[in-house]
Parts: sequence; C-alpha cells; structure tokens
Amino acid sequence: MKILIATNNKHKIDEYKKIFSSFNIDVCSLKEENIICDPVENGKTFEENSLIKAKECAKYYYGIILSDDSGLIVDALPDILGVHTSRFMGENTPYEKKWEEVIKRLEGKERSARFVCCITILNLEKNPLFFKGVVEGHISYKPEGENGFGYDPIFIPDGYECSFATMSEDQKNEISHRGRATKKMIEYLKEKFNENFTN
Repeated sequence: MKILIATNNKHKIDEYKKIFSSFNIDVCSLKEENIICDPVENGKTFEENSLIKAKECAKYYYGIILSDDSGLIVDALPDILGVHTSRFMGENTPYEKKWEEVIKRLEGKERSARFVCCITILNLEKNPLFFKGVVEGHISYKPEGENGFGYDPIFIPDGYECSFATMSEDQKNEISHRGRATKKMIEYLKEKFNENFTN
C-alpha cells in the first residue's frame, strides 16, 4: 500500500516514515511526487483543516492520501494556538520566540495543555476516514531538549517529567498525538482489509 502524506513539513514526513517503518506501507511526500499544493487552512477544527488539505491534494494525486492537522491547546490561553498553532506570531517567527511568549503568558496561570492530531484518509473508501489522537500534559517553565520540532521543547506529557524534545523518536511516537492517531488508523486497516501490515 502506498500513501501520500499531504504536507510540505519535512519533520512531519520524517515522523510518519518512522511510524510506518514497521508496516508494509510505502510513504511518499508531495516533493517526491512533484506536487505543489498550498491549501488555505481556514477550518475551525482540526478535522476541517485536515480534510481541506486532503481535498486540495486530491486535485493532483489519485492514490491514497493522508493529511493531518495537529496543534497544541493550552487551556489558560484559549485565544491562541489550537488550529492556529503553526501560525501563532507568524509562520516565519522562530519557535524560540513562540515558546518564550507562551511561557510568559502563562505566568501565574494553570499550565494544562494537550497536543491533538486529526488524520484524514482520502481515496481509500467512498467517504473520508478520520482518526484522532490526543496526548494530555502541561507546559514547562522553560524549553528542554533538542529533538522533535515545533512546541515539543515546552510540552511535558502526563506521566513524564521531561519534554517531548528530550525523547527519542521511538519514545515520542509511542505516546504522541500523531502516533496515537496513526495506531487507530492501522488497526482500522487491519480489521477492514484483513491484511498483514507488518513487515
């Protein structure tokens, strides 16, 4: 099975390739398929934005498409991040400045947060398929770690005392929002198509 990952985010592509590495699934990127696609993500939910991206890519690719929309939700800061996570303070603003701003705005406030990922699969069945993953946690008082990307250095998942950015890829994928959504998708594929997806 071949799946196009509908993103230009190299970090996200690398995560999916790592997640799918133990399955009989060939992952390809927009760049590898020579597809230029830059949809306007104006949905109000992760599900809506994920579907927008998948449908836009479907104009150029007729195989199975996987798109996702993911982001960080901070309970005490409901007006920022969420579906606008990557665009907070502008897409070209270094994440170091974004981390600093989030931590600054949380002074004296509740620090609970969660990462959410919604995966959409197109062209596998008649209707789009949706798989959602959530990991609860809190925002740290300072960035920690060099791995991962985005807001990983300031997010500490429940049950751990370290940030996503201090974890190995395997550790993070085991508990991450994207890893959890992907596991749900794999289980669906196994049950629906009765195929052996393990290498």
